[in-house]
Amino acid sequence: MLDQQFPMSGKIMKLCIIIVPRDDSDRLSKMLSDADFHSTKISSSGGFLGKGSSTIFSAVDELQLGDLISLLRKHFPETVESVPASSLPFTSEPDLPSTQMIDIRVGGVVVFVVPLEAFGAI
Repeated sequence: MLDQQFPMSGKIMKLCIIIVPRDDSDRLSKMLSDADFHSTKISSSGGFLGKGSSTIFSAVDELQLGDLISLLRKHFPETVESVPASSLPFTSEPDLPSTQMIDIRVGGVVVFVVPLEAFGAI
């Protein structure tokens, strides 16, 4: 088992894995720090449109999870963007002209919340 570095006794901790567009990652990191959420950021890629992203890990007390989610919803809302159908992976649809614009939801963040039993250096 890991050598636990931070006291967790009596606390239920969650690991939040937050995927954010790369252009928003510095703003999110600062916002988390200002709100006393400790985090670690790594670069990542992929996604529906293949745009760059960053993945941010943050261990939070279960009682603070609602505050974190509210912060993310407030400052990183989803928006709708029109993109040419030819730029999407399903352009082989026979009834879809390649010049047609398609509205897709972009922006926002994707959050995975998983139980955290222990953490520390090995």
